[in-house]
Order: sequence, then structure tokens, then C-alpha cells
Amino acid sequence: MTFNTPEWHPDHREDIVMAAADALETGYVYPDRGAALARHLRAWWREAVDVPTSPGPFAEAVTAAMRVHTPDKHLRLILAGTPSRDEAAASAHGVRRVEVLNRNVGLLELHHFDAPDEAGPALAAAMQLMAPTRALVLDFRAHRGGHSDTEGLFAGFFCAEPALITTFFERGDPVGRQMWSAAFVPAPRYLERPVIVLTSAVTGSGAESTAHFLQSSGRATLVGETTAGAAHPGRFVAVHPLLHLFVASGRPESGVTGTNWEGVGVVPDHPVPASDALNAALALLG
Repeated sequence: MTFNTPEWHPDHREDIVMAAADALETGYVYPDRGAALARHLRAWWREAVDVPTSPGPFAEAVTAAMRVHTPDKHLRLILAGTPSRDEAAASAHGVRRVEVLNRNVGLLELHHFDAPDEAGPALAAAMQLMAPTRALVLDFRAHRGGHSDTEGLFAGFFCAEPALITTFFERGDPVGRQMWSAAFVPAPRYLERPVIVLTSAVTGSGAESTAHFLQSSGRATLVGETTAGAAHPGRFVAVHPLLHLFVASGRPESGVTGTNWEGVGVVPDHPVPASDALNAALALLG
């Protein structure tokens, strides 16, 4: 779709909806579901009334219309633009809290995974500080995922040997691409000590994958809420200079269980409200 100007105009809305439908039909990981989503989206536009005319609310309306027909929580239309490197550095590349609590319990709170060349030093510094602790709590309650290579790097801190985390299958690819825990990590591994992962209903994507791997491999106990169920990786497609559509182009399969948590989430070993998860974890650790 080519627009005469990058500036927003309400007359662009129909073309955007049609471009989004085409992208789902040709790129969604499950061809039949992509075709169905495209049909629903086109039908929604034909029947919709009072569709917002400004880009932000319009994107939210389109997202809501698509999600009526799928549990895919990655699927969304958003305003274009990504955080700058300065903004990423200001967020410590996702490392929000590193603390040693009473009774020598480590607490590491992560909010996202930046690319490994940026996040690696921050994660290494955090894990170096956690090395002397007797147990570790990983707070993923606000963690929404991020770069898959950093997921593999972080998982490596908890594995004595490389382990298969996930195999990703792209649309039409029967072989898949494997993701393993890192063979080398830039700080001491955290082995043979208790690890608890705190989860919430917004824990998503790579955070879910990491939590599922640590749980299913017997390396960690999960405490909190069932996660978001946003498993499918994909890419953003520009359907307008100001609006990008995330299209799920792949599906994960656990290297441990062979399952996919899309739409159902990862169920904790000890279900409690997210707000109570840290206290519950500390109680489990004595």
C-alpha cells in the first residue's frame, strides 16, 4: 500500500484496514486462521460505525476488532516508533531491581530483554551480585519479553550444560529453528540452589518462554498468576507510515514438553495473586 503523504488523514483508514487484512492473510503462522482473521477484519470495517478518526484510538479499535476472533495477544496495530538506544540504556536494559534480601535471598526484577550486546553486561553484573546468595527470586511480574537471543543467554545462567529451550516453526517450515541456552555466560552460573520465578497475568512472550523452560526443566518453581499466553513470535508490518501491525509468523514448541502455551499461558506451581507473590515466595524459602 502506497500513501501519497506520510501525514495522517482519516481517509486512510480503509486502506489501512485492507492492508492489515492482506498482511494477516499472507503472513500469519496458521494460514487458515490468518485467512479467517482477514475476513473478520474486512467485515468489521464494512459494518463498523463511529470508528475513531485519530491514529492512536483508531489503532486501538482495529486491535480490539481483531482480538475478538483470536487469543493471540501479540496481534496489535500500534503507532510506529521504537525506543532509542538512550531510552533503553536509561531502563538498564530491563534490569529494574537487584537486591539481597534477609536470609541471603537474592531478588532480580526484569522488565524486558534487550538485544544481548546491550543487555548482556547488565545481566552479567546482576548475576555476579547474585552469585553468593543461597536462593534467588526472579521477578517477572512486569516482564513482557523481548529479544530471543537474550532469553537464551539468561537461561544459560541456570543450566550446567546447553539445553534446548524452544523450537520455532515459521509458516510453511516443517523443520524449525532451535533456541538453546547459552554455552557461555559472562558471570557465574546459578546452579544447585533454589530459584523461584514470580509471574503475573501480564508476564508475556520471552518471559513466559523462560519461565516455562525453568519450570519444566525442574530448575525453578513458579509463584503467582497464570501468564498472558502470548507465545507466538513475529514481526511488525508497516500498513501506513504511522501505523505498524504485529503479525505472528511463527509458533514455539517447548524443548522440554513439546507444548505451546499460546492462549493458555504458563500455570504457576503455587497460584497466588501477583501482588502477594513475593511474600509467598519468601515464605516457601523459609
